[in-house]
Amino acid sequence: MKTGFTLIELIVVIAMIGILSAIMIPQFSTFSKNQNLKQAWLKLRDDLRSAQSRSVNAVDGVGWGLVLTQNSGTYQVCQCSVLPCVSCTSVAMVNGVVVTSASQTARFTKLTGLPVDGQYTITVNFSDEGTSETLKTITVNSAGKIE
Repeated sequence: MKTGFTLIELIVVIAMIGILSAIMIPQFSTFSKNQNLKQAWLKLRDDLRSAQSRSVNAVDGVGWGLVLTQNSGTYQVCQCSVLPCVSCTSVAMVNGVVVTSASQTARFTKLTGLPVDGQYTITVNFSDEGTSETLKTITVNSAGKIE
């Protein structure tokens, strides 16, 4: 007796692989997009914490903050004791991700690291979407806690 696979068995296996691929590819695309959004959100949160830390440590003797451009894929980390902010470093978001905020700047006071304007809420989402599933929010409360 010969061992091996019949043509029908091979066709069934290939069909099953095709069906599973058709199901998994769209899910992977959504997963990838969500990971890009999460990455951008975490980077922005880390930059806020870095600006707050620089303010507490009085790096260069000034307070620090972020300058946010509405519905843009960029923001800037700057020295922000007084407006306008100076010595800015531009940060680009992941392709397609934009940042929105009620305030144009998120500034922290020198030595205390408290928010200059009391509280900030910053939202990150995709430029082509605005659904609740694709929104990530960062809040800086009046005590300076970033979450």
